[in-house]
Amino acid sequence: MKKKNKFWVYSLLIMSAFLIITSSCEKDDIDDTGQIPVLTTTDVSSITHSTASSGGNITSDGGLNVTARGVCWSTSQSPTVSDSKTNDGSGTGSFTSSISGLAANKTYYVRAYATNDEGTAYGSQLSFKTSNAPSNSMSATIDGVPYTASSIKVTSIGGKIGITGMNGSKNLLIWLPSNPTTGSHSFSLMGDYMGQFAPTSTTIFTSSSGTINISEYNSTTGKIKATFNFVGSDFSTTIDVTNGQLEVYK
Repeated sequence: MKKKNKFWVYSLLIMSAFLIITSSCEKDDIDDTGQIPVLTTTDVSSITHSTASSGGNITSDGGLNVTARGVCWSTSQSPTVSDSKTNDGSGTGSFTSSISGLAANKTYYVRAYATNDEGTAYGSQLSFKTSNAPSNSMSATIDGVPYTASSIKVTSIGGKIGITGMNGSKNLLIWLPSNPTTGSHSFSLMGDYMGQFAPTSTTIFTSSSGTINISEYNSTTGKIKATFNFVGSDFSTTIDVTNGQLEVYK
């Protein structure tokens, strides 16, 4: 009888040890790594010819810290972080993204993204279309003769914004700093604010005096709206540029 009891005791001990080992192995086999984040994409708004606004809302970080978030966009569907994107900080919750550098009258696809150590997750895809580019304009009266530019160029050269209103071979140019400020500014010969008129390729009248009043400047869209007047000189004769007006975009 004692031998039978010992047998059962030994059997129970062996079974208990087996169950403990098995349970331990099962716990070790459980995948305790994190998941990719869960998020949504915010509706696109404030759409212009070159900019838009969107964003996202990260409702779960997947158990790991979100190290990067923003939106990505492309003219092709299913954009990824390899395409154009914003970087809007880290962490969960909602965020707003400013989209820029878009082409006018184009359809774009956008998705919010969030990255943690497990990978990058994307919100739902949305689409939007940019508006048509606004028309640039420049006009003035030069020595009493109306001048209206038939084409406009806006360039950045050497830390300045050059606005050139062309009419055939005649060019009316306004030079501004790369970040102009609104308000009234004085024109001068080779100054921060300067006007030029080139009736031919060999003759250039540069402002020796005058003013420009910038009523609007938007660094995102590049919109500049201003009025100007100046006296130009080629060191032998002068011209009067009056009633000058411009409204240009990048």
